[in-house]
Amino acid sequence: MKITPALLSILASTSVSFGFTTIADFNSVSTVPTTLNTSPANTTGSGFAGGSVWDSGSTTLVDVISDDLSAPSGTNYNRPQSTGAGPRKVLFELSTASPFTGTNSRAVGRDLESTVNSGEAWISFLVNVPSAGSGSFAAIAFNNSNLNASLGNGMILGAGSDGNLYYTGNGMGGNSQVTASSVIVADSNNLILARLDFDTDTIDIWANPDVDNLGTADIAGASIASSVTPGLTRLTVGGNNDAQLDNLLFSNDPDSYFQVTGSTIPEPATYAMMLGALTLGIATIRRRR
Repeated sequence: MKITPALLSILASTSVSFGFTTIADFNSVSTVPTTLNTSPANTTGSGFAGGSVWDSGSTTLVDVISDDLSAPSGTNYNRPQSTGAGPRKVLFELSTASPFTGTNSRAVGRDLESTVNSGEAWISFLVNVPSAGSGSFAAIAFNNSNLNASLGNGMILGAGSDGNLYYTGNGMGGNSQVTASSVIVADSNNLILARLDFDTDTIDIWANPDVDNLGTADIAGASIASSVTPGLTRLTVGGNNDAQLDNLLFSNDPDSYFQVTGSTIPEPATYAMMLGALTLGIATIRRRR
């Protein structure tokens, strides 16, 4: 079928508005080691609110150090990190804590480019949690309002050196914690992937999935936190005991799955949008004829 100017116009008028993609691979930092919430590290990344910086209640929290993390080969993950001053990753150092109990952790956050409160969004990040860390974990959080070096509130998902994938809707120690056992490999790089669905207010989380052939989530259909139901506004990285985190990607673009995984498989929502627009365009042209 020939794509006419009229059809292109109709497709454009019926498409949904584009979202944005947030990228934090820390490779723009020119000096290491340095702390993430101090210059030159505090503005690293893209897709964040203009003028916002990585901030917390302390100046000695999350370190930026040399080297990149990479995803396990079996995941088929294909999101190369940026070039620049890097390679870089973040390191969380603290000697007393275990996954999601208490508030002994290091965390630093930054405001997103805009509020995300509808449709579907995807998240991916890379972690390495050492078994020698005695309760080491790495995590991200949304809408964590604490500026006191902790992950005390907000919606948190992360990986522990005990092999568990963790999710909680109301901060460390919260009663909504959900766990998937024996899916994280300690002392090795791991890929964490998650899908947020604001139409159903649920989250699905995978550990080390094959992104070209995505199966059942390790944590499926968990309720998203009431703190983020009005919308995602802030993104935090946190952890402890020499855990590492890298290449954090968040997207609510129509091709958000590709943005966070590099997979060439379009999401069903994208297929539906394209098919619906194309069908409407063809029908309209036929009526005009």
